[in-house]
Amino acid sequence: MLSASGKPRPRRPTMITKLLPVHAWIVAALFAAAALPAHSSGSNCTFRATGTIGLAFGILDPRNLVTKTATATIEVGDCVSQQAMSIAVDQGLRGNRTMMGGLGSDLIAYSIGPVTITGGAAAPGNAVYRTATFTGTVQGSAYANAVVGSYSDRLLLTVSP
Repeated sequence: MLSASGKPRPRRPTMITKLLPVHAWIVAALFAAAALPAHSSGSNCTFRATGTIGLAFGILDPRNLVTKTATATIEVGDCVSQQAMSIAVDQGLRGNRTMMGGLGSDLIAYSIGPVTITGGAAAPGNAVYRTATFTGTVQGSAYANAVVGSYSDRLLLTVSP
C-alpha cells in the first residue's frame, strides 16, 4: 500500500490469535486449515493446522486421583526468516485456567507448561513452518471432590509477530 507521497507504507505489527479447546473428555474441532492464509509473504507469522487440536485429559474420576497430562501441537511460521516467534497462551474462559463440567458448577484447575518450538523460536521463512508443542496438566487433587465426567475450557493462543 502506498502513502499519499507515493512511498510504501510500513507494515504495522500484528498478532494472530486462535482459540484452543481444552477438554477432559473429548476434543472439539479448533479450526480448519482453509480458514488460514496459505502464505503470509510478510513479517507476521501464522498458525497452520488440520483436523482436531486440543488437550484431551480423559474422564476425570475422583475415585482414581492421578495426575493427567495431555500434549497438543500446532504449526507456526510462514513469516520473515529469523524473526523471533513467540506463542502466548491465555488463562481460559474464566480467566483462571479452570475447566467447567459436572453439574455446570464444578470447576477443576489445570496448568499449561511453556510452549516449545521445534528448531527454536527463529522464524523459518515464508511458506515454512515449525511445530509448536504445549502440555497441560491436571493434578489428581484438583478433582478429588468433583463429579465424575467431562470438563472443558477454551484457550486463546497468540503468535507474535
